[in-house]
Amino acid sequence: MLFRSVFVLHPHQSWCHVPAQSAQRIPDDVDTQAALFAANMETAITIVHDLRPALGEVVVVMGLGIVGLLVSWLVSRMQGVTLIAVDPLAWRRDVAQRIGITHVAHPGDEQAMVEIISAQRGADAVVEVSGNPSALDSAIGLLAVEGRVIVASWYGTKAATLQLG
Repeated sequence: MLFRSVFVLHPHQSWCHVPAQSAQRIPDDVDTQAALFAANMETAITIVHDLRPALGEVVVVMGLGIVGLLVSWLVSRMQGVTLIAVDPLAWRRDVAQRIGITHVAHPGDEQAMVEIISAQRGADAVVEVSGNPSALDSAIGLLAVEGRVIVASWYGTKAATLQLG
């Protein structure tokens, strides 16, 4: 019997039975461990499509878990877009810097960074992918007039209370 490595978009579990057309063969020259991130990269690409970063914009990504790092990596490679990546964990900020993200901040320090980089205008867009409902208020506070927030977090049973006044 010949075994092939395949990728399937499917909920997390040890095994699953799917139609053959749902399985995408992983090419032999793609590292199997790298292929594990295919679903996360698909999510990150969808977030960036929704974000629509444009030339001259300042974009903030709040949360540098797997999806946040991938979103940050994608946005950081776009010509003319300035990215600020934010996370409370030093090791995640270090990973972000190692993959080429220039502007990395601890929560609470991002406001000053946004003001400097945007010349007091505010962020054009914020991606909230931290999983922390209180980060959503912070995200809104960073925005320029007519800025946009993409909420890519799942808060589970945590309430997301917003101060919109």
